[in-house]
Amino acid sequence: MKAVIMAGGKGKRLRPFTYIKPKPLLPVGSINPIEYLIRDIKNSGFDEILMSVNYLKNEFNVCIEYSKKYDIQITLIEETKELGTVGSLSLMKEDLDKPFLMINGDLFVEPPYKQMHLALKNNKADMVIGITQKSSVSPYGVVSFDKNNRLLKIVEKPIIKDWINSGVYILHPRALKSLNNKYMDIHNFIDKIIQNNGTIITYDIGNKWLDIGNIDDYEKAIILLESWKD
Repeated sequence: MKAVIMAGGKGKRLRPFTYIKPKPLLPVGSINPIEYLIRDIKNSGFDEILMSVNYLKNEFNVCIEYSKKYDIQITLIEETKELGTVGSLSLMKEDLDKPFLMINGDLFVEPPYKQMHLALKNNKADMVIGITQKSSVSPYGVVSFDKNNRLLKIVEKPIIKDWINSGVYILHPRALKSLNNKYMDIHNFIDKIIQNNGTIITYDIGNKWLDIGNIDDYEKAIILLESWKD
């Protein structure tokens, strides 16, 4: 399979850091998300990466060094206009004639790519969405009551667990037929596949997942990455 890394976003929630560096290239300790992904993608058996870039595109010239360092072909695909989180796939259609990986460029993650690909094949699916379970603390006291409105209990700031979209996908080329070089975000893309009677399945990628999407997550990232080494 080929891998597609989506790295064209502006990273507005991480300003002012992203005024200087695009989010996928912000350092966390000795490495940034893009290099982390390239290294893991190479170690997982891929031999070619297409990378969609737009904002501060010249900063991604560092990928020439990563290509040599990890011995993997990397081609930068420039969005001449903003195409959303998925729209730039329309610029790569001719190169994506077999099932491929699509992954957000701001992640630290080590998904089971081969198992996800096998799930796509075995289920004859159009798309596999990697999911992971995340916990959050409710800021409220959560009230439980019965059908007669009698209070059962109040739990202060309970921990809530949800399955979330990890930003890791395996796609069959037929899923791209809805793309036409126009702006499209992932939720619209998924809706299009469903409307066209396509099959989308989910796959648990495990707990090694970190998105540096905001300041708090960015500040915690180096501690979490260190814990993965234990």
